[in-house]
Amino acid sequence: RCIQKLANKFPESVRVGRLRGMALEGAGKWAEAGALYDRLLEKNSTNGPIIKRKAALERSQGNFKAAVDRLNDYLTVFMADVEAWAELADIYLENEMYQQAAFCMEELVVAAPHNYLFHLRYAEILYTWGGAENLRLALKYFSAAVELTTGACLRALTGLWVCAAAVQAIRPPARQPDDDTQLLKLAGKQLVLRYSKVCPAKVPLIKKMIDLN
Repeated sequence: RCIQKLANKFPESVRVGRLRGMALEGAGKWAEAGALYDRLLEKNSTNGPIIKRKAALERSQGNFKAAVDRLNDYLTVFMADVEAWAELADIYLENEMYQQAAFCMEELVVAAPHNYLFHLRYAEILYTWGGAENLRLALKYFSAAVELTTGACLRALTGLWVCAAAVQAIRPPARQPDDDTQLLKLAGKQLVLRYSKVCPAKVPLIKKMIDLN
């Protein structure tokens, strides 16, 4: 009823049209929502918010390839849209396409270098992707996330320790750089210190994890 009142007052408004489309999506009327977005795009084929709604519509229906194609087309025009890069990264991760997801996160890191979450997520993707080179790179971005949060983020600290342990495991002891060994020890100490402040009950588990390495 509210949307109809808005449509009556602003019959040519694209924003009201987008709102109506989102209401149709919420009601599960995918075909009607898609047809509405197509009509709106006929008036302006470069309307960014409508293109993103089309991508979201495809993703909601499980049409991941179509959603990726929509977002890629959108990003060729609106390359600075951080939310679109993040959405595309999510879709790639859902389909275990780590190389493509990593590329999206690189764009986000460049766009917002002071956002620790982008560094952290990029590091996690590289770690999951695996391989010696990716692990070494992941270690740098875990370190950046820890530095940006001044060691306050337990997720970043844990990632740093786990990644440092993985890097150490793939190298013979005789070839271990001193920096890697020191980083592993430092991350372990910081984890114990942080958990002793925020969750003392978990400290024995953290110490056991560190001692197992």
